[in-house]
Amino acid sequence: MNFIQKLILCLGFLLFSSCEEEYFPKPFGHFRIDINKANYKDYSNCSYTLSINDMARVLKKKSNKCWVDVYYPKFKA
Repeated sequence: MNFIQKLILCLGFLLFSSCEEEYFPKPFGHFRIDINKANYKDYSNCSYTLSINDMARVLKKKSNKCWVDVYYPKFKA
């Protein structure tokens, strides 16, 4: 068998062996996040004030004293 015949044989095998299982599309879904009633507290830093939810934590940056990250540990966000 030459190269062309081997190639046709391989492609034919792949074509017929790949169509065994039926395809069923997955339904669309959304993540559910249960959020409690919001209780806000004021956070002041440098020249600004934020109203931050009680569930959030404020992480100060080491590089700049005025920069902060607001982190929600429950949601890993």
